[in-house]
Amino acid sequence: MEKLRPPINSGGSGSLLSDRDETVRVEALSEIEAAIPDPEVALSLHRRVAEKLLADGSPARAFAELLRAIPGLPIDDAYVCELVRLGRKAAKEAELAAALESAVEAASPSRRPSLRRRAARLYRRLGKLAQAREHLEKALAEDPSDIRARRELIRTCVKERNFALAAGNLEIEAAETGGLGRYRAAFRASVSLARLLGEELGDRAGAARAWGAAGESASRALLLDSALCARALGAQALSAGGAEGEALAAAPSICSRSRGLPWA
Repeated sequence: MEKLRPPINSGGSGSLLSDRDETVRVEALSEIEAAIPDPEVALSLHRRVAEKLLADGSPARAFAELLRAIPGLPIDDAYVCELVRLGRKAAKEAELAAALESAVEAASPSRRPSLRRRAARLYRRLGKLAQAREHLEKALAEDPSDIRARRELIRTCVKERNFALAAGNLEIEAAETGGLGRYRAAFRASVSLARLLGEELGDRAGAARAWGAAGESASRALLLDSALCARALGAQALSAGGAEGEALAAAPSICSRSRGLPWA
């Protein structure tokens, strides 16, 4: 098949096309080459037209151009990034959410997790926490090892004050990262779990167990100061007052000064 070429300006003396003529040219080229059964070519053309429309000062039209690829083409992560950027720039987040839903349904299994995470982040910005949680739970059902989806789910659950579900996923994260030998990550997850159980759910026994797990992970990661602090805080969580509680009352202020303990 002969390679298609864009029209060459013949205005004489090297004159350039106007912005309007250039937009028309690129749009016409898009319609011609989009008929070629090559998804990468088609996506590239949609991007080119969108870039020109954005340069012309029309973010809404640029966003609409990118929407033309959905759901007919298998969009990639770069295309989704551009779609999200233009959707937010054009203040079309509701339309963007609908587009991401369509893209998720049309995506291959390998692309679907990243699309679900992006949709969840968008829903969270829009305050639609239930929809965000639903996408993340589906992402984990499709791939239980998706640590990014699990962390997004934990953040979403905390934001909607679903502390029990957040705690359950923190416990899974701590176990999985520890099993992979990522002891620092397991330590951080256990610290977050302990604080959530103790401060939000009032589960002192559960908090003590989580502090104990944090101490074990810190020891394996050679964070010896952090291990000591975690074990002291575990003992404090179990204490109900009295002499033992008074003796351990200073543990948080002492341990928080340890460089090894990430309180964030």
